[in-house]
Amino acid sequence: MKTIGRAGSVLSAALVGATLCLASWAEDVKIVTEPLSPGDQVTVTTPASAPAQEVTIVREPSGAVKIRHEAVTDFVDIPASIVVKVAPPEPKEEVMIDESRPDKDAVWVAGYWQWDPAGAAYEWVPGTWRRAIPNLTWHAGRWEKAGEGYEWVSGFWSPDKEMKIVTVKEAPAAPREETRPVSPGADFVWLPGYWASEADQYVWHPGIWERPAAKGMVWINTKWYQTSSGYAFIPGHWDYPAEGRTYIITKEKTVTPGS
Repeated sequence: MKTIGRAGSVLSAALVGATLCLASWAEDVKIVTEPLSPGDQVTVTTPASAPAQEVTIVREPSGAVKIRHEAVTDFVDIPASIVVKVAPPEPKEEVMIDESRPDKDAVWVAGYWQWDPAGAAYEWVPGTWRRAIPNLTWHAGRWEKAGEGYEWVSGFWSPDKEMKIVTVKEAPAAPREETRPVSPGADFVWLPGYWASEADQYVWHPGIWERPAAKGMVWINTKWYQTSSGYAFIPGHWDYPAEGRTYIITKEKTVTPGS
């Protein structure tokens, strides 16, 4: 099994959106038996003739968008792993033009269908311009066939452009309690230890103090999730604070929250 080191390098492992299972690994994966039929398809386009400052592509996180794109979250609000009996609709067409890019450091992350258990239907999470993370690549999530249904495989950030997905059958143990050594400096951040699957066995990687990849960045911890086929690993990475990951586009100007 291929491994990569921390803070820009972590284990190549299973990456499927599901319930965080650090406290308990016994929760069953839910099976949806009678989902409603998905709605009609629509095409979303950006007029090529419209000036960039007049095209509202990204909404404020607290605005009208009901579900935040997983590329801008900390992977703490991912719905429980479910197997949906009905296939997801084809992705909506989102045609973006380079003139609509709000900033040279912006990267477009495509929209996707997310299952809403409460409404028993698929909901579209629109694509968004996202502040790119230096030296990391966004691997978009996708729906995969799982038995007689479909299961969501979560997207993730990784320094490895060809990172492979691996499912681990055995659950990892609970994280170890760690005693932090004295910080080597005021600008260091504590990165908690975590279990990694290496050579078909779990290996504990102790926590360490580390400087952020760039000033003001925050560390997003590694996480294990339970899926219908085993346990999945989301690698940790440095990211910008939540309020500075997306853009607010107005008719007057483009602003990066937190800047």
